[in-house]
Amino acid sequence: MNPESAAGMMKTVIMLVAVMLVLWIINMTKHWKAGWTIKHKVMDIAGIILLVVLLILLVIPLFKLI
Repeated sequence: MNPESAAGMMKTVIMLVAVMLVLWIINMTKHWKAGWTIKHKVMDIAGIILLVVLLILLVIPLFKLI
């Protein structure tokens, strides 16, 4: 596989995950303003942690391709 095309695809996926993270945070603020239940807290915080870990795992290989 061509390293440049792999890096371009990785950047696209990183951008999509970043957009998902922003939308997740917007959704979390709606839950917060409406009154958080324990279920909302667990799901929102777990989702943010998973998206941040995914973002980190996607960025690490980019440094090896450059």
